[in-house]
Amino acid sequence: MLDFDSRAVVGLPERQRLIKAVLGASAADETQWLEWKSTLDMSEAPGQFTVAKAILGFANRMPDVASRWAEGHAYLLVGVEPGNLCGTPQYDGANLFPWINKYVGESVRFDATYVPFDAGSGTQQVLFFNVAPPQWGDPIHALQREYKNFQNGTIFVRLPSQTLRARTVDIEALSTRLIRREHQMDIELAVADGAFSDLHIDELQLEEILDAKRDELLSSLPRPRRALSPDGVLRIKSSDGRSQAKLSGQRGMSMKDLEELGHRRRAGDALTDDEQQALDDAGESLKAISAMAMQSVLSRDIRSPDTYRAEVDAYIEKCRQQLPSALCVTAARETPLLLRIDNQTDLMLHQVQITVTLSPGQVPIMNAARNSTVSNHFVMPWPEPPPAYGKKNPMSWDSSLRVPPSMAALLGTSHASRQPVIERPEIVRSAEGLSIQFPPVDLRAHASVPLPAITLFGRGIVGDSTTVRWTATCTNLNGRQEKSLQIPVWHTTAMPSPED
Repeated sequence: MLDFDSRAVVGLPERQRLIKAVLGASAADETQWLEWKSTLDMSEAPGQFTVAKAILGFANRMPDVASRWAEGHAYLLVGVEPGNLCGTPQYDGANLFPWINKYVGESVRFDATYVPFDAGSGTQQVLFFNVAPPQWGDPIHALQREYKNFQNGTIFVRLPSQTLRARTVDIEALSTRLIRREHQMDIELAVADGAFSDLHIDELQLEEILDAKRDELLSSLPRPRRALSPDGVLRIKSSDGRSQAKLSGQRGMSMKDLEELGHRRRAGDALTDDEQQALDDAGESLKAISAMAMQSVLSRDIRSPDTYRAEVDAYIEKCRQQLPSALCVTAARETPLLLRIDNQTDLMLHQVQITVTLSPGQVPIMNAARNSTVSNHFVMPWPEPPPAYGKKNPMSWDSSLRVPPSMAALLGTSHASRQPVIERPEIVRSAEGLSIQFPPVDLRAHASVPLPAITLFGRGIVGDSTTVRWTATCTNLNGRQEKSLQIPVWHTTAMPSPED
């Protein structure tokens, strides 16, 4: 049995490994992709015809059958057979190829090389022919020159372990191969509307806007205030600012007087009505003070002013980093890019997928609906700021935490209703950079289909156009198409107003 995996033979070591496999094979191991001859005199017609006949048989195989072995290649080895490495004389290629071509013609694709091999008794040269894989649309390869009882035009086909004259069924199959040319994609990607946005940003004005944002946030910090009221009485103000509780001067009594009354009542002494009322009033006041104190603690911001300033500084830095991109996104909403794919063939193309590869500095944004209204007012998408100082309740729900959908019903959290899923382009990061992968679409013959709108923007683009690379694949044809596309550039100045 032939001990060789059926893959294409590339390079000297692979060729030598195939020779070794032939030496260890049996006479019945010749296949549709492999034949061997012990000795042939290539300078004489019998040897030339024998090789030409094998090459023609290999060239007339059906592509789908040939592709099962050696990636469609076929090999003829001269100078080796099972158990016998006899070698062959080395002929000049200037003579060898004309000897064979006079029988096979110029349309058959093959190559020949000599491979040295030592089986233990000295190095021998094996003549190694490689016949290229057949393709759909290839012509029927026929004998180009009469030889003995084989007329000019004789067609040979390769069967397992032998090459024979073509039968009627073989001629029909080769005719099908001839007319069934391998179809290729022919797709064009074009700009239907919109452009690439090149944004200019005034850095000095940006810093002024950030300074104004910082001052606005820091204005919530408390100002120094007096702990005691002008009359010297300690008052605790409720969080609603509408009521006060005071514990002093109850019916003209001091705290010391109230404490003595309390001791007397606990000792069992009888109190006058005024003394009893004074104690009752003091108790109600203490309850009010305790409730207000607890409310003050629960609603108090646990952050220190320094901690809040650090949060503001971090927020401003985040704005500084995000601002250029955010400005570009907002400005580019007015110039979304709409691409269109055109099928140039007579075929229905299934699941055509377009991938656009971007150059450095080109940034993609997935757009909302194409017909969405764009406001004339420039709305700046600032990052989420820290809560104003004094507004953060440590006992309240932290809105930065995400509520799992399974908990939403239990917690009573309101969620928007589920919206239908709309296929959108996907941004893919690879070694080549960023690319946009559009959802696959079916494309009828000579039809055009718009792709989902996107936004492409950058800064510092020179000229009136920029270039992207794109590839196309589909499920009913092999291979892929790769081209480049020129996109017009619109130069725009992006700047928010301080009120945004």
